[in-house]
Amino acid sequence: MSQSSLPNMPDPVEPPAEPPTRREVVRVYRPVRNQVEWIERDLDSLVALDHPVRDIWAAIEQLKLEGFYARIKAVLDRPGHPASDPEVLLALWVYATVEGVGTGRELDRLSHEHDAYRWLRGGVPVNYHMLSDFRVAYREEMDDLITQIVGCLLAGEVIILKRVVQDGMRVRASAGASSFRRKSRLERCLEEAKEQVERLAEGREHPKPGVSKRQRAAREQVSKWNY
Repeated sequence: MSQSSLPNMPDPVEPPAEPPTRREVVRVYRPVRNQVEWIERDLDSLVALDHPVRDIWAAIEQLKLEGFYARIKAVLDRPGHPASDPEVLLALWVYATVEGVGTGRELDRLSHEHDAYRWLRGGVPVNYHMLSDFRVAYREEMDDLITQIVGCLLAGEVIILKRVVQDGMRVRASAGASSFRRKSRLERCLEEAKEQVERLAEGREHPKPGVSKRQRAAREQVSKWNY
């Protein structure tokens, strides 16, 4: 039989694209802050009622974060382990930005050792790779969200930004009175928040070489403080 007489074969059928996961059907680890741990105190009692992490969490709970849930494959009617809640990962990065923490490795350590970070985590599993991958995967969305959240909380005098200077110490950062006279408070605070986000991103992507042991020790010591 000649090649020209062969019957036409049907084109292969492409499998339908899987729709994005809806938030209401995902299975994720949610924070549990009223569970008693080995310290015989629940996490909620470790953080003051007026601590800024509570305001950060309240702000994030008001956001529509469907895009962060769309890629999660663990859903209610399928097997598999739950994912770590994106709200928690976002909240940790927001507070890290406020505190002048820019690296996933330091944030991972604080999330297991620092009461305020532990409260935000609420027992949800996190690690260095997860935090870093989440920050990279949603960089543009995260930069914008963190800027908006931090800027609004700064304008409402709920938080105080802390910046890391060359000697490893964190210092408070605030706009001068003349700056607020020239621009609205919210506009100026959003600018400060954006500058903080960009500064930390620069340090993450281009860490300064030759940091001395004394500087590293100072940064680690300061990061242990409960503000």
